Amino acid sequence: ARANTKCVASAMAAMGQELLAPPSVKGWDMGPAWLSSTTLLARYRFAMGTTGAEDDPGGKELAADVAWAKLGSDPAAIIARFFPEGLPAAVTAELRSNGGADLKVLAASCMQLPEYQFV
Repeated sequence: ARANTKCVASAMAAMGQELLAPPSVKGWDMGPAWLSSTTLLARYRFAMGTTGAEDDPGGKELAADVAWAKLGSDPAAIIARFFPEGLPAAVTAELRSNGGADLKVLAASCMQLPEYQFV
């Protein structure tokens, strides 16, 4: 995938990870310090913009170019790319029922899961 680098850097800062500027030498804190209402909404918007799942102005700014054809069309394979260790069966079933037909929606949904926020 390719995207506008200035917009990606701006989006990363909005998500609480300013590139090349960690808060300390150990990097960014995990757990509750990692997420806030503001950063979580920024991450949701980034997921939608990156995948093009909705007509999001942020996505147009990112100018993300994902090679969807190379990813295949199998929803299980797409989910496995995001969660190689797997997910609970109920979560996988919900992902497949909500976005399985549209890979962009499926990918955005994977990126928006709480489990993905701590990857």
